[in-house]
Amino acid sequence: MHVNFPGLHGRQSGSETRKIHQQWARVVVHLTFYGLIFLECALGIWMIGLLGKDLTIGIWHFPLSITPDLQLVYSNVLQWHAAVALSLAVLIGIHSLAALYHYYALHDQLLNNMNIFRRSHSVGNT
Repeated sequence: MHVNFPGLHGRQSGSETRKIHQQWARVVVHLTFYGLIFLECALGIWMIGLLGKDLTIGIWHFPLSITPDLQLVYSNVLQWHAAVALSLAVLIGIHSLAALYHYYALHDQLLNNMNIFRRSHSVGNT
């Protein structure tokens, strides 16, 4: 019985394997970032509601129907919010160091591929 795993197609060269690992790492890292950002926002909004306040974003005002509970805020939610913020800061630092490692040590085109201001070299452009 032959089992086919996505992304694994027999023997591959080192550069092909590295590309597959980089693709998986990119997906995992970005999903982790998005998940932590969502969690940070959700905890912040929950904390605002637990403090008995309404949510204001710019000129918009949203009433929150959350029962105020100061003890829950200061015993748990504030610490969770701070832990997620610290996790984000550490991951952003690691992410930046990894980008610099790709640029200076591996000399690959990773940073150039992420540059949104690069000139397109598609057909028709000169």
